[in-house]
This record gives sequence, structure tokens and C-alpha cells, in this order.
Amino acid sequence: MIDESKWLYRIKRLENYLVALKKKSGFYSILRFSFFIVILAGIVMAGNMGQSIGGWLALAALIAFIFAVMGHGKIKAKIKDCEHEILVCRQYLDRIHGGWRNFPEKGDEFIKNADATLLDLDLIGKASLYQLISIARTCFGKQAFYDILCGKLPLYQLAGQQAAVSELSNHEFSIQFQKLLINQKIQNGTDCQATKDRLNSFKQYTSYKYLPFLCLMPLLLLLIGLLAAFDKLPGIVFALAFFIQLFLSIGISLRSGEKIDGYGQLKDQISASMELFKCIEAAEFKSERLKGIQQILNSNGSASSACQRLDIILSLFSLRNNPILYLAFNGLFMIDLQCLYILEHWKNKYGDKLEQWLETAGEMEALVSCSILAAVRNTCTPLVHKEELPSIDAQACAHPLIDPDKVVANDFNLKGSNIITGSNMSGKSTFMRCVGINTVLALMGCEVCAKSFSCTPMRVISSMRLHDELSEGISTFYAEILRIKDIMEASKTQNFNLILIDEIFKGTNSADRIVGAKEAIQRLNQPWLITIVTTHDFELCTALPTLTNYHFSETYENNEIHFDYQIKDGQCKTTNAKELMRMAGIID
Repeated sequence: MIDESKWLYRIKRLENYLVALKKKSGFYSILRFSFFIVILAGIVMAGNMGQSIGGWLALAALIAFIFAVMGHGKIKAKIKDCEHEILVCRQYLDRIHGGWRNFPEKGDEFIKNADATLLDLDLIGKASLYQLISIARTCFGKQAFYDILCGKLPLYQLAGQQAAVSELSNHEFSIQFQKLLINQKIQNGTDCQATKDRLNSFKQYTSYKYLPFLCLMPLLLLLIGLLAAFDKLPGIVFALAFFIQLFLSIGISLRSGEKIDGYGQLKDQISASMELFKCIEAAEFKSERLKGIQQILNSNGSASSACQRLDIILSLFSLRNNPILYLAFNGLFMIDLQCLYILEHWKNKYGDKLEQWLETAGEMEALVSCSILAAVRNTCTPLVHKEELPSIDAQACAHPLIDPDKVVANDFNLKGSNIITGSNMSGKSTFMRCVGINTVLALMGCEVCAKSFSCTPMRVISSMRLHDELSEGISTFYAEILRIKDIMEASKTQNFNLILIDEIFKGTNSADRIVGAKEAIQRLNQPWLITIVTTHDFELCTALPTLTNYHFSETYENNEIHFDYQIKDGQCKTTNAKELMRMAGIID
């Protein structure tokens, strides 16, 4: 059983803290209202009654009101932070009890171009591994996690990946990082290329040689204003200088208007990423992979500090949304030109690093996602080792997508070509997916759902879920033929592969199926392959003298069928199709 007590205890403690914060927030609301009433009373006393003490009272109450507003803002931020931490903890409990199947992130954006094996093994899509463990929210994070699911992690990085994932699975950082992903206005886009194009457009440096001189004009306006205040110059001179600055600032900024408008699209992403950078920079890590991520964000200055400055600059550009402030600030300070000058200086220094910083934060999202499974399932760290022939050896290996209180674990040692027979619903397909998904997890650097697990590096290829393509005139049977043809072509490379074929050639008559299946099994009987084929055709159990046979079985009691879902050596000796039809009332 999974120990969920730490999550329940943490939620209880946070809920108590949240109650205290909300009480304090209510107190600040009353305090703000009280100070506001005092301000109004002071103004009335000063204005209508001519009492100077009323003005001082209003001023003191105004100062107190400002402090109360600031304090209330901090309390509200703590309330929001606490609520999101509770949500993160509840998500862990949902992963234990099955509520994760309602999580919104399923990797749907990748399904259209996904390899068939990703769908066969429920790695993406509804009720998938992606839905269970992915916490990625940025487009870079989603892409990084998807790439790992696709087996793009180089073998030489596997040990470092395992160390990083193991550290994160028990690190407080993971909770705080997930909380930020919920808390911030993350750009929840899926098109990384569009984001990269926008970043490339943003980082292009434009040299405004005249800007430094124009940015000094507000000092001249200040001097003119002082002279006008002391009657040394007529006020019309100050007004003229004000409008000259206003027209210059707006005129030049209009030439960059399209760029400036595009900056607004980046602001939320920069603000959110800044908090993620801070969280990563402040954490204490031991593994070299995690330290390497920190080093990227801390090289040549802090990424969070640089993005904080960028966030301020982009915020000032948003003044154009308020016409009165926009005109006043441009007339007095030429604010658009000041921001353009400072922004170009920032881009010259940091522009080439921004995309790398965002990708680095995305890598951390993928790593935290990989660490989730260890917190919600019974797992072990797999041993991935090189051997002359491919092999998989596991004890008490379970399917990670089945709830822990329902799943049945199996021991197995797989090599060469294997046939699995058994009755309908006995567990053949689930077992095959269990082997496939845990092998994928091992090669992702994740922990696996087993007491022990070891395997050689290999690619997983499958033919399990098939459907017809009416628009292309392809039947289910022909789709399977094409899939198995692709598997045979892929196996010719002599790279280690794990081949999973569920109910081979089930879409045609038994005579043709047996002939074709025997030929396919013989061609896939290669020393560099582990092949697992499930079938109802007992004739295939002797297709090769070197075949290893396994089976699943059932028992009957009180007119009910019972499955133990335990894999057993040898060929199945029974069938249950007639019994199931009899129980359903189809036959007598």
C-alpha cells in the first residue's frame, strides 16, 4: 500500500494555516475600511469646519491606509500560495486513488504525429502515463517531457537522469516548483516553434544611435521647468518643450509600434518564468544534472534578476493602455524612448540567453514529471545494463496506470521469442503493456513499478491498438499488416528491440492467420530481439522450437469466472469463450 499519510497531514496543516490567514485577511479588510472612514472624516473636518487637525488626521490615516493595503496584499498572496500548495498535495492523492484520470493535461497536442507505440502503451492520451505524471505547463516543458517519452534520452545521460529524478522524488523543491506552475500565468501554448520565432524576433538588437542624446532631453525640460517656476522663462517655453518631447517620443515609438505590441505577448511568460528561475536558483541540489541546470541559469548573472529587469521594462510599455498617463509620461520623461533604449541594452546583453533559460526551465519541468511516479506508486530504481543479448528481468512488476490497491504484480524473465496464450480478459494485453511501459520508464531515467527491475537498453515497438482508416481505404487487418511490416523493417537494423504484438492477425480467418503469424514469428526470431506475441491460436505455440510459452488462466466458482492475472509457464490448456457466451445467455 502507498503511504498517503504525509499528504493528508500536510493538507491538514495547510488548511489550518489557511483558516488563520483568512481571519487575518478579514481583519485587514476591516482595518482598511476604518482608515478610509477616518480619511473622509478628516477631510470633512478640514474642509467644512476649518479645523487643521482634520488635515493632519486625514494624512495620518492615509499613510496607515497605504500600509494596510500593502499588508493585506501580502496576506492575499500567502492565501493564494497556500491554496495552490493544497492543490498540489491533493493531486498527489488523486494519483494514488484514480482521480488523476480527470487531469486536463493528457498530451493531446502530440497525438496526431505520435508513434503508434506511444498510443499502444498508453504513454499519451486519455488515462495515460503523460496524464498521470506530467506537471509540465510551458510549451518547452511539455516538449521536453514528450521527447523523453519518445526515447530521445541518450544512453550516456541515463545515470545522471536517474540520480536527478531520485533526488527530486524526495525534495521539497518539487512541491514548490509545481506550486509555481499552478500559481503563475504560464503561457499554456503547445507550439514551441511559434514561441521560438517570437523570441528570435524579440532578441534582434536594433542600434538607436540617437537615443542616448534624446533620453537626456527630459533633463533639459526639468531645467526649463525650474526657470519657468522662478519666472526666469515664460511658461509657454515649458509647454512648447513638453509638446516637442511628446511628439518626438510618440513619433519614434510608433516606428517600433509593431515590435512594442509584440512585447506584450511575452510579458506574462517572462513574469511566470522569472519565478521559476528564482525557485531553481535558490534550491540546493546534489546531483550533477540538477547542478548543471542551476549553472546555466546562474552563468554571467542571475537569469531571474535579468528577467525581473525585463519584466519592469515591459510593464512600462503597458502605460500606452492608459492614454492620460501615456501622454503625461512621454511628454515629461519620453518614457517610450527611455524604455526602448534600456530594452535594446538588455537585449544586447541577454537576448541570446533568454530562449536557453526557458528551455532549461522546461527541462526541470520534465525532470520533476519523471520524479512523480516514485511518490505515488511502489517503485524501485531500475538497473539498465549492457549485455550481448537483450533481456528483461523483474520481480513484482506492476502496471503503473492501474490503481495500487487493485493492481496485480508479476515476476518474469524475458529473452528471445515468447508466446502468451490465455482466455479472454485473463490479462494478456495488460501484462504486455506492463512490460512495455516499465521498460520505457527505465529508459526515461524514472523509477519503475517493481520490487526489482533490470533490462538492457532497447527500443520498444508494438502492434496492439489498430483501427481502420476509412478515408484511406485501409481495413483494420491491413493496418495490422502494415504495422507488422514496419516492425520487421525496424528489426533489420540489429539494434536491441522489444517487440510487442497483441493477438497477431486477429482480423482474418484462422487458417490464413496461423500461416501468416508463423511466418512473422519466425522472421522476428532474431538474437537482438525480445518478441512477445499474444494469441488464441494454440497452433502458434509450436511455431518455433526455441519459443518460450507463457499463459494466463481462470477458475469458475458459483457460475462465476475468476482471474488471478498471474503469468504462468507453459501453454494455456483451457478456453472461456463458450462459457462467457453461456453466462451472457447467448448460448445454452
